[in-house]
Amino acid sequence: MINLFVESFGPLKKCDIEIGTLTVLVGNQGVGKSTIAKLYSSLVWLEKAIFLGKKDINKKISKTYFLELLKFHQIDSYFTNNTIIIYSGKFCTISVKNSAVTVEKNKTSDLYCLPKIQYIPAERNLVSAIDKYENISYLSPNMQDFVEIYDTAVRSEKTIDTKLPIDNLKVKYDKRTRKVIVYNDSYSIPIGIAASGIQSMMPFIVVIKYLEKIVFNENKLSTLKNLAEKKNLNEQFLRVLGYIPEDVEHDENVKNNIQRLFDSCVVSILEEPEQNLFPNSQKIMMEDLLEFLNTSKENNLIITTHSPYILETINNCIYAAALSEKNIKSNDILPSQQQISYSNVSAYKIYDGIAESIKIDELKQIDPAEIDSCSVSINDIYSKLVDREFENE
Repeated sequence: MINLFVESFGPLKKCDIEIGTLTVLVGNQGVGKSTIAKLYSSLVWLEKAIFLGKKDINKKISKTYFLELLKFHQIDSYFTNNTIIIYSGKFCTISVKNSAVTVEKNKTSDLYCLPKIQYIPAERNLVSAIDKYENISYLSPNMQDFVEIYDTAVRSEKTIDTKLPIDNLKVKYDKRTRKVIVYNDSYSIPIGIAASGIQSMMPFIVVIKYLEKIVFNENKLSTLKNLAEKKNLNEQFLRVLGYIPEDVEHDENVKNNIQRLFDSCVVSILEEPEQNLFPNSQKIMMEDLLEFLNTSKENNLIITTHSPYILETINNCIYAAALSEKNIKSNDILPSQQQISYSNVSAYKIYDGIAESIKIDELKQIDPAEIDSCSVSINDIYSKLVDREFENE
């Protein structure tokens, strides 16, 4: 697993986190869930830049460059002289200590898979609520980045009639009216007047489905050949293969190293996927996300959430996988594409500047009580009110 250690960074005092295939971050507002997600996104991007040779692995990275990188997610102000960050990825380890940034190549570097990295912010429903979202100025850089990928995705032929995981809904872009339409057999309406839950979910579903198509469903050898003809990829070929291939499509080494020459997995960082959704819709949506996650063992999905229904859905998918591993049939209840092994899941509660695992190893489950403790308080108040009523009879 990838590891991220953070000390003295914004709301984070000291956090040591393992990043799994699926990583779930829970906790109250303002405790640092999004800070961890944004920092991880920044470091994964930097690791990719180093692999591609955009930054020299043998040279220190300047503090100025690193702060510019953090500014993309508006977390640069969290950086102090006391900040310590150690990111241990598959290709390299990036260390930040005493305001110095150093990089060291890892022994697992040969396992590195080039990722398509996508941060999906909580403010995403903006693109649903406003028709000419692309003309909005003063957006944060990460929101501007999402607007651009969403605009490309929703207009693409690759996402025509994209299915949403609720109410048999589909999405299409009407070129005549320049509006995004959601529809099923019963109705067809612009996304701007759709239910708030649909407005929140539609943008990230469209983007994820688009990424799935461009990363997993294209002929990568043909695409790589076209890229090689359009721009100079010689440095990348030399770095990965040690030579420049004459015939990209038929070179065996190119085929064997395709995941290091071309985006071959997706790292998705998604804030609060449950926004405005009914509990059952949250369940269906989370199952759909897990199905996407399982399109490649190299994929990563990091989510921040306040929803116990998200955790319980993940627990069911973990349980189903555990049964499958014991050769007990479970795919008739939960399809194998939605199942996930407990060992591939990380889950943390963020509070008081620290990160605490909420996995229960004995049960091989995530502890939903850590996110639904409010129900205990609510029930306690109800019990006291009942007691008070009968005391006065």
